[in-house]
Amino acid sequence: MRMMAPLLSSVLLSSCASLPASFSADSVPRTSRQEVIVLAQPVNYERPQPVPGVEGPLGGMLPGRYVAEREDSKGIFYRGAGRSQFRTDLVGVMSRHRFALFEGGIWIPKTAGETAKPYFYVEAGYPSVATFAEVLSQTAPSPGVVPDAVTPMIVQGSAVPATASPMQGAVGSAIAGAIVDAAIRMNVGKINFWPTISDRGFSEELTRQHRLAVQGMPGGSRTP
Repeated sequence: MRMMAPLLSSVLLSSCASLPASFSADSVPRTSRQEVIVLAQPVNYERPQPVPGVEGPLGGMLPGRYVAEREDSKGIFYRGAGRSQFRTDLVGVMSRHRFALFEGGIWIPKTAGETAKPYFYVEAGYPSVATFAEVLSQTAPSPGVVPDAVTPMIVQGSAVPATASPMQGAVGSAIAGAIVDAAIRMNVGKINFWPTISDRGFSEELTRQHRLAVQGMPGGSRTP
């Protein structure tokens, strides 16, 4: 894990100060698999504890088709159409209670003991909505509408010593902001994973949906 690897605009989570390193999508070969995971309803991962003033799950996958896109020895990537997943409780946004919408999909592992999990594509900013109801009804910005964006700010208070003068603080913040901007540009378009999700039921449901997709293929069951 790289301490600065997320520098992915707002995707530093309040519960975790770092994310796994991003990697190029092209580093994972495209797959010849034909199965499609179809989610008829949202598959959510719940909050470890309630957050005052915020209703709805911590994050999850939206209904739709997740098509097998890439595959390597470790797992299979099923990409959703458009912005297929959402997440809230993000550090660095004007309101951490907003729900940000991401492009990405479902990763299914091939190794025993690993769990299914969401993956997302790094962007300079992410559209966001205020409520879970809007997540379900507005999974993508309407044409001609400028969405509320998750701003690329993850400068922490610890970046500048508490004893610094206002001028030193401004310079320190500017330097930190430049480092963040450079890291964001370097990672845009790459794939990343969320930190470990403790909601076991969420991962089990993704695995079950994958099993149904495989069993539904012509010729019967197919092993991952």
